[in-house]
Amino acid sequence: MKYPTASELVVLRAGLRKRKPPKLFDGMWCSEPGIGGMKATGQGADFSVEWVVFTNGVKSSLRQSLWSELCNSEALELDRLAIGYMVAAVMESQGQRVQDSIGHPTTAIKEAAPYRAEAASWRHWGTVKAGHMLV
Repeated sequence: MKYPTASELVVLRAGLRKRKPPKLFDGMWCSEPGIGGMKATGQGADFSVEWVVFTNGVKSSLRQSLWSELCNSEALELDRLAIGYMVAAVMESQGQRVQDSIGHPTTAIKEAAPYRAEAASWRHWGTVKAGHMLV
């Protein structure tokens, strides 16, 4: 999986508006072979997030952090970028799978739209600066 470089990230962040972070719920998970996976579990008022990412066919070690720290800590910016782009790639893959399974083009695009919207939400979350989200 290819991530933006530091200089590309500065350009991508220019003019981004504040949005709500992606919706997360207890037991949420997503995974796709060759892309990676993420699982969220409730931990009091916060969530514990575990993830693994494939980069150039190599699986990373299992990582874990609290959702609030991922959203607000500048030290975890690269982790947030990896999770955001990985979940976006999984959502796009699932959306494409849904679209390919439906014969009529208009219906297929309509059915795949929620997956693409969710992918955009996660990619935005991964791209913005720490704390640059509406709570």
